[in-house]
Amino acid sequence: DEKESIGVALGNALVKQLNSEMVKKGQAIHELNEKSGSLLSSVRLHERGTLSQNERVRLRKVILYLQENPEQSVELIPQFGISSAEERQVERSRYTQHLIENFLNRRGISLSRIFPVWPGEEHRSSESVGGVRIHTLQ
Repeated sequence: DEKESIGVALGNALVKQLNSEMVKKGQAIHELNEKSGSLLSSVRLHERGTLSQNERVRLRKVILYLQENPEQSVELIPQFGISSAEERQVERSRYTQHLIENFLNRRGISLSRIFPVWPGEEHRSSESVGGVRIHTLQ
């Protein structure tokens, strides 16, 4: 239905704008259902340093996808284990998101298409060793 698709597009545009404003203030809105976006890649959590060669190769594939699909944006969703220290994991998640943002932006992807999600309790998983998942934002 055309009205529904227009409504979904407007709703998604509003979420993108709100997320952009909240990220500037150190918060984020995460309304995306994991099933509505496709997983493009993931990067392990970093405390310091740079991305590995393998991670850079995978991010170049994300860049190619974004160049071929200029209407698409990506969301950087943290994921870490249950037993991890909260503050340290938040710092590692934010640092890794920053590495990814910088890598993509230096290669021509606008920051307006990259939405880091603020780490929270909903990003804990017993199966996770820690990383940032890169999902498409529909």
